[in-house]
Amino acid sequence: MVAMSEKTKLTVKSIAYDAATGALSIDSGFDDTSNAPQSFTVALDRFSIKGQSNSSYKLTTSSISVSAGSFSVTLNDTDKIAINNLLGASTSYRFSAESEWATGDGFEAKKIESASLNVSNLPSVPASNVPQVSQLTITKVDYDAATGKLLISADGVSLLSNSLSIIIGKFKFTGKDEDGDTETHTLEKTPDSIAVSGATISIDLHHDDVEEINELVNGSVSVSVSVDQGWATG
Repeated sequence: MVAMSEKTKLTVKSIAYDAATGALSIDSGFDDTSNAPQSFTVALDRFSIKGQSNSSYKLTTSSISVSAGSFSVTLNDTDKIAINNLLGASTSYRFSAESEWATGDGFEAKKIESASLNVSNLPSVPASNVPQVSQLTITKVDYDAATGKLLISADGVSLLSNSLSIIIGKFKFTGKDEDGDTETHTLEKTPDSIAVSGATISIDLHHDDVEEINELVNGSVSVSVSVDQGWATG
């Protein structure tokens, strides 16, 4: 019988986040450096950042290729805004990762249930600056089928701080074909809570939601958007 050699394991030693720059720095290493790959891919969308009361946000930044166990990546604007708002309302910070968060030849990266996250340069927002969500009224919803971007205009958004979050699962698209038959798609894959900044709420939808909506739009003569109560929190 030929003995099967165990795969080298990639283990995270520490992870840090700079709220000012949006840089996520991961210090990791292989338990057997002699069998470590020359390069490997990190799937950042398998990482989640957790704040107080287990509130969490799953990253949407694209995967990267790295050539060393320790690396740093600048998160996209959507992730940076969301994480800063999540952590700004928390006093403890954690991160987790799904299994195979990194892939390559001859090694494995196991699931990380929960580990400490070191946070620096996190701005604080006084609670007195956060109005009630009841001030918000949606006036217009635009969808760009080419980019998958959802733009929401609402009265009161410009008065809010960066602590507003959108519960994306509350949004439904309904299309009606020439025979009057209707089909509805509820946004499911896009992360539920997305922090916003500025006068207009801008959301980059998950590609699975984009595919479903575009198919619905292309097969319909009219499309409407409905929003359930509690679509925003803050």
